[in-house]
Amino acid sequence: MDASGAAGTFSAPYVDFLILADRAEAVNGKLYLMGGAWDQYTLGTPTTLARFGVAVAVNVPWTHTNEHHRLELRIDDADGRAVTPVLPFDFQVGRPPLLAPGAEQRLLWAINGDWRLGSAGAYAVVAALDGLDRRRTGFQLLIKAETGGATPSSP
Repeated sequence: MDASGAAGTFSAPYVDFLILADRAEAVNGKLYLMGGAWDQYTLGTPTTLARFGVAVAVNVPWTHTNEHHRLELRIDDADGRAVTPVLPFDFQVGRPPLLAPGAEQRLLWAINGDWRLGSAGAYAVVAALDGLDRRRTGFQLLIKAETGGATPSSP
């Protein structure tokens, strides 16, 4: 659906959502999150790896099925520089026999990792679809020693 609530008005695949979580799993078309939708992450030291998950959904309109697409995820710093390698996901969606003509299809990914970020500050997980940045989810990285003893928000 678009912002007005009308179905089928998107002409290209789009990133429907991008969520940060302590852990994420995508199983049989359903998303399972533990500690989801946070926007601050605290580390004990700058050299500690940040362990968290990213959940992303891509909707593919009927007119873009049976085509090759590429989703790329990365983490950018506050200056827009990538601080992690790009994670590529190549995919192609077919049309199942019982799918109604014009229907969109949703694909889910859950990526859990240990991310080396390095210093406190603003970051964003970026989802690029078919070469264009489509969605960003920002978060603040806090370092416990710099926050005066902040309690970690994630394991």
